Amino acid sequence: VFETPGQSICTADATVHSVSHLVELPIKIDGETVPFPVRIFEQLGQPLLLGMDFIRRFELSINFDELRQGDRSSQSEPFSHNTCLISHHDLSREQLVEVERIASALKELAAPASDGGLRATPLVEHRIVLTPGALPVKQRVRPVSAPVQKELSDQLDKMLRDGVVEPSNSPWCSPLVLQKKKDGSFRLCHDARRINELTVADAYPVPNMTGILDMLRGARYISSIDLRSAFFQIPLEVESRPITAFCVPNRGLFQFKRMPFGLKNSGASFQRMIDSVIGYDLQPNAFSYLDDLIIVTDNWDDHVRILDEIVRRLKDANLTVNFEKCELFRQRLTFLGYVVGPNGLEACPSKVRAISEFPRMKSVREVRRFLGLASYYRRFVPNFSKVAGPLSNLLRKNQKFNWTLDCERAFAAIKDRLTSAPVLAVPDFTRPFTLQTDASIDGLGAILSQQFPEGEKVIAYASRTLTPAEKKFSIIELECLAVIWGVKRMRQYLENTSFT
Repeated sequence: VFETPGQSICTADATVHSVSHLVELPIKIDGETVPFPVRIFEQLGQPLLLGMDFIRRFELSINFDELRQGDRSSQSEPFSHNTCLISHHDLSREQLVEVERIASALKELAAPASDGGLRATPLVEHRIVLTPGALPVKQRVRPVSAPVQKELSDQLDKMLRDGVVEPSNSPWCSPLVLQKKKDGSFRLCHDARRINELTVADAYPVPNMTGILDMLRGARYISSIDLRSAFFQIPLEVESRPITAFCVPNRGLFQFKRMPFGLKNSGASFQRMIDSVIGYDLQPNAFSYLDDLIIVTDNWDDHVRILDEIVRRLKDANLTVNFEKCELFRQRLTFLGYVVGPNGLEACPSKVRAISEFPRMKSVREVRRFLGLASYYRRFVPNFSKVAGPLSNLLRKNQKFNWTLDCERAFAAIKDRLTSAPVLAVPDFTRPFTLQTDASIDGLGAILSQQFPEGEKVIAYASRTLTPAEKKFSIIELECLAVIWGVKRMRQYLENTSFT
C-alpha cells in the first residue's frame, strides 16, 4: 500500500476525488490471477469501479448494442441494465432500504398500459386552435431511400402498437422527419411548420433556464425523473387529430391520437400539465423543465418525503416513467448541459471537450456553429463578447470570410478559457453582492460576486457587444451604460438585495 498525496481522479459523473492510497490487488480473470494497481478514495458509491486502464490491460470489450461484456477469447455474457442511477455516498442501511423502495415504486411507473401501449394522462387534452379562415394544407410526400422507408415503417408500427397514431382520411397532410437521437436510435418527428403558421399561440410560459440552474446549485441531494415519450402521454383532442395527418410512403395516411413533437404549442401544453401534477406546494424543492422532473433538498428526510409525494402524483396522473434515465439522491447532476452540485455550477466536461476539439473554421456556417456551442457557456467566460469579437465579425452581412490572426487568437482564447472555466458559486442572498462593470469600444462586461469566509467567489459573468449607435458614445457614456445594463442583466440576483 502506497500513500498518494496530491493525486486526484475524475469519475464518469464528472466528480473529482482525492486519491489517498494506491494498492495492488490480485485480479482473477478466466482462472488467471494478475496483480493490478487500484486507487483508494472515499465516497466512491460502489465497492469497486473498473476503469479504462483495466479494460485496456485485460483487452476487454463491451457490446453496447446488445449490452454484453466479455473479452476477445470468451463468449460474452449479458448484464443487467434495467436500473436507474443512484448515488450511494455514505448511506446507512436504513437509507439504502428507502432508496430501494423509491426505486421500486418508480420501476412500477415504467410499466406499459394494460393493453401494452403507452399510458395517457386523463388530466388534459391538447387542442389545436387555428386562426380564423385557415384552410387545410396538403404537402407533397417526399421520396425516401429504402433504409429510411424501413425505419419510417418500423416507427409507424411501434406508434400503432402504442396507440399514438391511427389511420386517417383527413384533407390535411404534413411530411415526417427522422431525427437521430444520442443513443443512435431515431425519433419520428412531425414537420408541422405549415400547421404552426396557422395556429394561435399558447402563452403559457416554459421555466427560465437560468432560474432553474440557480435553484439546483448548492443542493445537497438532487434527483431527476424522466418521462418516457413525454408528449405522447397527452391525448390529442378528437377534433384536432385530422390536422396532424401525415403520409408514410407505401403505407397510407395516418393521424396522431396523442400530442406529437413539433406542434407550436406542444411545449406549453405539456408544461401546463406537468406543473399541475407537481403542484406549486412542492416548490422550490420540486419543479420541472418539460419532461425532466427535478427534486432538490438540503436534507435526506425532505428528499425522501418529496420523492414519495412525486411518485404518488405521477401515479394518480397515469404517467409513465423512463426508469433507465432516472437519477436518485445524487450529489452532482448533469442537467441542461451543466454539472450542478453543492459547490456550484460547472460546464459539462463532454460539451467543453467538443468545443476544445472543434477544428479551425473554414466557412461562416462553421463559425456560427462554433459560436453557438461556445455561447451556451458564456456565463463562465469574463467579457465573452469581447473575446469572441473577431469571430462574431465574420457573421456580419456581406462580410467576406477572411480568417485572420485575430480570429485565430479569439478561437484559441475561447477554447482556453472554457477548458479552465471556474465553478460559479451558489448565491447567498443573506450576503451583499458586488457588481463590477466594464466598457470599451469592443463591448460591455459585468461580473457578479460575493465575499465568503474563504474569499471572494464569482456568481455570474455577463457580456454583450455594442450596437452601431452605442459605438458613437463617449467613454463616460459607455461606463454609465455598462452600469445600467449590468444591473438589469443581474436583476434576478440584485432585486431587493444589498449590492455595491
